[in-house]
Amino acid sequence: MSSRQIFMMMVIAAVIGFYTPLSAFDTEEGIWMGVLIEFEASTVLVGIDDPGSAEILASILDTLGASVKDSIPQLNVWILEIPDSLDVLETCEFLTDSFYVRWAEPNPVGHPGDDPYFGDQWNLKNTGQEGGTAGADIDIENAWAICRGGSQQKVAILDTGIPAEPGSQNLLHDDLDDPNRFVLGGIWSGASDFRDCFGHGTFIAGIAGAETDNELFVAGTCPECVILVEKITDGTHFETTPVWFANGLCHAADEGADVANFSWGFGIPNPAVEEAIIYARSQEMVVTMCSGNQGRDDVWYPCDLSDNEGYENVICVGGTDRWDHHVRYWVEDPFGGHWQGPNYGPEINVAGPYGCEDEIDVLSTYPPYPMAGMPPGYPIEGLQYDEGTSYSAPHVAGVVGLIRSLNPELTASEVREIIEQSAEDVNADQYEGFDIYLGHGRLNAFGALLLTPTEGPKILQADVNMGAGRTYGIVGELVVPDGRTMTIN
Repeated sequence: MSSRQIFMMMVIAAVIGFYTPLSAFDTEEGIWMGVLIEFEASTVLVGIDDPGSAEILASILDTLGASVKDSIPQLNVWILEIPDSLDVLETCEFLTDSFYVRWAEPNPVGHPGDDPYFGDQWNLKNTGQEGGTAGADIDIENAWAICRGGSQQKVAILDTGIPAEPGSQNLLHDDLDDPNRFVLGGIWSGASDFRDCFGHGTFIAGIAGAETDNELFVAGTCPECVILVEKITDGTHFETTPVWFANGLCHAADEGADVANFSWGFGIPNPAVEEAIIYARSQEMVVTMCSGNQGRDDVWYPCDLSDNEGYENVICVGGTDRWDHHVRYWVEDPFGGHWQGPNYGPEINVAGPYGCEDEIDVLSTYPPYPMAGMPPGYPIEGLQYDEGTSYSAPHVAGVVGLIRSLNPELTASEVREIIEQSAEDVNADQYEGFDIYLGHGRLNAFGALLLTPTEGPKILQADVNMGAGRTYGIVGELVVPDGRTMTIN
């Protein structure tokens, strides 16, 4: 910094008074650059063209009755405290038009993800924890900088239910209990209530949309979407039927769900299943399904309908581990052993996080009560690690919710195309382009949102870091407001 710059900063300080460091502050909300933001009350950030503008800045401050409370001297940026009688956003607009002021902005409040086990969710943010490959994730934090879902988007979960009191609709899991977001749909199995007695549906609901930034448990892929619970099992048998599935799927479509997740498979084709999926397509509802877990070239039905004409709303999901590999390994059992891993075949559209051979698997929500024949929660009550394409599929369902939040007019087939085109070809060194193991590649939420067409520009609401080796297509315009960063390394 030159002696002239230092001198002029001293002049400003002398004119407008010695400033004090920032401390705890009150906040307000308002629309800035077309985005609802939270910002520090009575505070404006001002960037000036040159320290020589000290007298002009002092005159502006005198006119406003403002004072300087802090600065970033290397950038010639000043943090101003304005009287409570002045509107922060109107003052920013006024200062922007002032001579020598290059920009004026509110002081936005940043919130780090505060879900205590988010750091263990390598599926959402892989930093290389537990020896994994950094970036082998669905790039969800960057996606959240564009969109976190919306209350008009519904992700239906056709499964074993959700943690609830017996015979009641009172929800019991602290990460799945917001009544505005976790909506009880229908019970199609003859069960007496929505209570999850197996944990499968709870785990899937957490991946798709667990309450996020609430200082509890984990984060969900679409944290502001509505989760519609359709129970398709009874309370005693870990199984479902085509009739239960078809009823649940049709009801979800009638309720306006954008996507339904079905992490099950049937041994043989069934017309009720197929007609329900076609009905869902008539409502432009996407259906995400799992490929199966036997590590073989035999994708489960009805996931294998994805490459059939008329089923363009089906997204068949395979799996990857925390190194971005298609995983397959041998498991010893009393009968000698069996292969384990995502099933594969030409029907696979994309892959999502599956789990790992060393049991550092996907972490999600789990019923906070004992269940007959089921293990207790780990590492704490209410959480569990598990593997399977059952859990790969709801990652995709959550991203569908994000896409539809940006553009609810997209057809089901258009959504699937975005998911496919934005997937990362992480095994290109072995199988460049589409392959039977990962389909078009591993799911990438950020890339999917960048490819989603919107009427206006996409405005970043948080910082993003576009990791090395990743390429993205952008439809329309991506706006990086002042105070936000987009790092490309």
